[in-house]
Amino acid sequence: MRFWTAVKAAMSGVEDDGSFESPGGPEDCERLRAEAFLVTADQLDLGAEWGCRPYGVIMDTAAERGTATVVAFANGASSLYVSSGGGVVGRASHVHVAAQAKRLVKEAAEYVEGFDAAAAFPYPAPRATRFYLLTRDGAFTAGEETAALAAGQSPLSPLFGTGRELLSEFLTLTL
Repeated sequence: MRFWTAVKAAMSGVEDDGSFESPGGPEDCERLRAEAFLVTADQLDLGAEWGCRPYGVIMDTAAERGTATVVAFANGASSLYVSSGGGVVGRASHVHVAAQAKRLVKEAAEYVEGFDAAAAFPYPAPRATRFYLLTRDGAFTAGEETAALAAGQSPLSPLFGTGRELLSEFLTLTL
């Protein structure tokens, strides 16, 4: 799939040079994460036909010493922020990252009904993962212990798996 995604992108004039920007430290990661919750469907040029489907997914996975945040939008824009200050600010030219971001957002539509409305956006407790889905009707959230998600023991496990695939694409950029 990676090969054909790259071929289609090259044919449409998108060139992935492999370059990326990194956040400028922990405060920058926190600011960029907060800004992700403010993005609207209109800013992504999603017309009225998009309806109330999720247009953004923010997945926070917390460990004992920090949190990794994966941000994905319906237009393929995406980023990875690590609470210690590292990460990758994604670009539309990152063909595989953009394709995986779109896939994550598309899959999230299957889960929105089981999520709770979110008025605040805290990080999860250590060893837990929290999802936030952004829609025209507001933000929705659900979370689970990361071990249960990874073991396939949660209804959210498939969404977590797709989020991990996006994380893997980011890691490929940095290696």
